[in-house]
Amino acid sequence: RAQTAPASQVASVALTGRVLLDGVPAEGAVLVVSSVDTGLVPDALDPESMFTDATGAFRMELAPGNYRVLAVGPDRSEASLDVELSADSDPVELTLATDPKHVQDFLQNGPRFERSEDAQ
Repeated sequence: RAQTAPASQVASVALTGRVLLDGVPAEGAVLVVSSVDTGLVPDALDPESMFTDATGAFRMELAPGNYRVLAVGPDRSEASLDVELSADSDPVELTLATDPKHVQDFLQNGPRFERSEDAQ
């Protein structure tokens, strides 16, 4: 029987899911992921993973932890969800709704980025 490594030993795991708008896949939605604990955006995200594909799907490689996922549609509709990410996490689904409070905050304040101590 295969054993799973403890979360502290797992370098990264996949956060997968899809974004819907009016019940159909939301192609081109922008995803912003931040740590629930610190509010910071992980610095290792692949920029291509921050957009949904034609089926509304996305996939990001992240370290295990607690994250807030914010999806913003082309029409500025938005949805957010807190996720506890681990090696056995299920895919998530976000349904966009027009309520620009998170979008306005993001546009006014921008994301906060983590800086590793090596990148000086």
